[in-house]
Amino acid sequence: MLKEFGKIELEDVEIPRIKPNEILIKVEACGLCPSDIRVFEGLHTWRSPPAILGHEFAGVVIEVGEEVEGFKKGDRVVAELDTRDCTCRFCIRGKENLCINRKRIGEGALAQYTKALATRTQKFSSNIDFEEAAFTEPLACCILGNLASRMNKGDDVAIIGAGQIGLLHLQLAKLSGARVIVSDLKEERLELALKLGADEVINASKVDPVEKVKELTGGKGVEAAIVAIGNPLAIEQGIKMLDKCGTVVLFGGVWPKQEIKIDPNLIHYNEITITGSYDRTRDSFAKAIKLIDLGLVKTKPLISHRISLSETQKGFELVKSGKAIKVMVFPWL
Repeated sequence: MLKEFGKIELEDVEIPRIKPNEILIKVEACGLCPSDIRVFEGLHTWRSPPAILGHEFAGVVIEVGEEVEGFKKGDRVVAELDTRDCTCRFCIRGKENLCINRKRIGEGALAQYTKALATRTQKFSSNIDFEEAAFTEPLACCILGNLASRMNKGDDVAIIGAGQIGLLHLQLAKLSGARVIVSDLKEERLELALKLGADEVINASKVDPVEKVKELTGGKGVEAAIVAIGNPLAIEQGIKMLDKCGTVVLFGGVWPKQEIKIDPNLIHYNEITITGSYDRTRDSFAKAIKLIDLGLVKTKPLISHRISLSETQKGFELVKSGKAIKVMVFPWL
């Protein structure tokens, strides 16, 4: 329970009561997300204490509502903990990730039990562990970012930031047929990027990443760059790495808010595209668990720390410090 900004405590609460169209889920694993950290710090105000955080999770169906079809007790599932109205102007345009009428179903998944709408729930097989399946939500978001980049087979693609998000983007870019260059400040993260398929890595603490990208691409730059970290300098680097007609995707939010410097001539004369990518859709969520279930995206190597529910405060502090790639919480540990 987030008792106040910056303070998590273990607390007994009632097991959620489900409605006829909902599913009660026993949470087996829940990952800590950067957006959870911003709520924890008070930077994001869409959740206020007291609140149960957590939305990247996997678990087992315990109970189904009387109107629910296609699910039964014992099913292994992942679920979204919010819903979209499907009638707002963005939903109508196929951009449900930007729905202006989204609502939470209940509390978060940093708990032993949570609930979700059956229509926002997906089953997965016993081929993978719960901790692997818990990456479904962030991978679903990355799928939209991959689409926004407009990358094609044979393209040179730069991923800036080799945290959990950058490493997921790396794997999606490889599945898209790209040659992938990953830039980060930490050598151990770059080593993991190589193990996950990166073609080239750049330690941005030692060399200028823009110059190195140009060198690796014969002077032209990349067709697509995904900035997988909320950092103004990284964004500026991503823009400068682009070839003509290239696209840079700003995937990470910048908190606290800051401004970036852009040479408008780069946009005008090179016809580059600067775009953002936010959240997920039901389609990208369904695709994400399928990619994990089939073993096409590896998520277990991204887990750097495994903790119990009682250690959640420590987990948040690990993520804040930058010492963790992915902290996975096990409510029944």
